[in-house]
Amino acid sequence: MGTVTDQPPYGQIVACSPHVNACLQQLIKAASDDQGVLISGETGTGKELFARTLHQLRRRSSGDFVTLDCCALNDRQLEQELSGWHRRRGGNHDSLPPGLPAQAKLDTLFLDEVAELSVSGQMLIHRFLQTQGHQPGPGREKQGQSFRLVAATSKDLDNLARMGLFRVDLLSYLQQTHLCLPALRDCRENIEPLSRVFVERCCEHYRLPSTELTADCLQILNTYLWPGNVRELANVIDQALLAARYEQRLYARHLPRHVRVQVARQAVSGTASGSDSVSDSSSSAERDYLRQLMARCGNNLTEACLVTGTTPSRLYALLKKHRFSFHAEFTR
Repeated sequence: MGTVTDQPPYGQIVACSPHVNACLQQLIKAASDDQGVLISGETGTGKELFARTLHQLRRRSSGDFVTLDCCALNDRQLEQELSGWHRRRGGNHDSLPPGLPAQAKLDTLFLDEVAELSVSGQMLIHRFLQTQGHQPGPGREKQGQSFRLVAATSKDLDNLARMGLFRVDLLSYLQQTHLCLPALRDCRENIEPLSRVFVERCCEHYRLPSTELTADCLQILNTYLWPGNVRELANVIDQALLAARYEQRLYARHLPRHVRVQVARQAVSGTASGSDSVSDSSSSAERDYLRQLMARCGNNLTEACLVTGTTPSRLYALLKKHRFSFHAEFTR
């Protein structure tokens, strides 16, 4: 069933990156009309937050933000939502909670992961738009209920449309405004301010004293590749604060092990993000990883190079940097 909420988004959009700021400005501009909006981007980039912010910027008094999770709805459930009529099992036509047309305060309809809709499900959405007076194309007069359709996707809808897996008419409606949110690794200016926002939020949630992010912790956060984007950053900060508890300072050692290990591996393989220099990575994470690596390989340089895929000279330089005793180790 559609989820109705009318609460402001938890936290605000942090737009220190030029790319994110451009998306925010596009969002503000889109708030002045009722055209369809498509928000695309990798998982965890903040698509729902942008949708809720759009709703806030243009909402009327008491307008509802209604979410349909396209991953969780089959065609029958979707039709029930859109028709406003639910049937109980056994054929009884008792009234269940009303579907979308019965919600007179509907202001923003948010289709989360719209690419997961079947072609028939897309047809149901398109038909619903038509019956509510929403027609594709700017400048068309709307005769029915005035609400905005916002959709989010982590997939390429243009490509799906070319393959016949997504309706072109629905896509043309959604793409009247298209926001493409960047991956966190592509807007690293946002990492530190976002981290501070999440630290403050978690301290308040867990009733912890104010906690400071140390330089070595920030260095790890700025170097990690963030495959889960902003959502992963929020989870990592949450885990780190629970590990640190009342220390009031977050150090690199408080970060989840998989984050520290990945950064160290980036350093050893020469793929540290943001610079070609290993010095951009956390020294403590490098040292811990090198110690584990050499212990696993029996202090054999050749085997360690095979495991990491790096050159002997680079590994030698890293070991020397961290003052490992390696003279005997290389005579094997």
